[in-house]
Amino acid sequence: MRRRASPLVPLALFAAVALAACTAADADAPAGSSPGAASQSATPAASASAPAGLPVDPESGLPTAFDDAGVGELDAEDLVAGIDIAPGTYRTAALEIEDDGNQGILFDHSCKWRLREGGTSGFEGIVSVGNNDRGRPTFTIEEGQSVVSLRCGRWDRVDEETMFAAPEAAATEIGDGIWLVGEDMAPGVWRANDAGDPDDPDLWCSWEIDSDWRDWLAEMIDFGVARDGRPELALETGQQFRGEGCDGWVRVSAPEASPEA
Repeated sequence: MRRRASPLVPLALFAAVALAACTAADADAPAGSSPGAASQSATPAASASAPAGLPVDPESGLPTAFDDAGVGELDAEDLVAGIDIAPGTYRTAALEIEDDGNQGILFDHSCKWRLREGGTSGFEGIVSVGNNDRGRPTFTIEEGQSVVSLRCGRWDRVDEETMFAAPEAAATEIGDGIWLVGEDMAPGVWRANDAGDPDDPDLWCSWEIDSDWRDWLAEMIDFGVARDGRPELALETGQQFRGEGCDGWVRVSAPEASPEA
């Protein structure tokens, strides 16, 4: 069954609005303090121990994973890197969130997250945001930055040095969602399985290719919408890809081999 498509950019902005509202109380923190850190010590050494069952960084003792299960919009709190969690790159497991049909963004049940600079609130200092119900969202958080997450489940820190180590071993068929090229999906030319109904904009296929995952100002390499047919896209290792309403994707050709020097 085809799922209704969601415009990618508006949903990302909605995620920022929703999560900014969830943490509006941070605006009352003293100037220069990190969001969510008003009641915490400023030193990582005073941080509470990691919840049972979560891995920790061997040097700092800070958790390298966190889980937002059971967290609601009104009690979501920022986690500060260097105080609540260890800095680094975090990813979720593959998401499979049912969107309950096309009920609009106010009833959207997707995974939402927002990363921002310390000592900021609202839209100020936002580094990246996400709103996804398929795929594997990724963010990189530096010491002093904060992240808040809703309905994403567990996030685990990954070793960025080993990412993209075997791009050709990644999947050559994949569903709609947000993915890293060379990690989740192999580089090359990809074709959508179905662009939907040309007479129903809610069923059109949309996609976005970003230069990387690190911030929402990363270079947007391509963005498009198809009403029919099977669009083809060229993807390179290290890029972030998002597809919606395309009924999945299949690789049709591998990258051309580089000529010998």
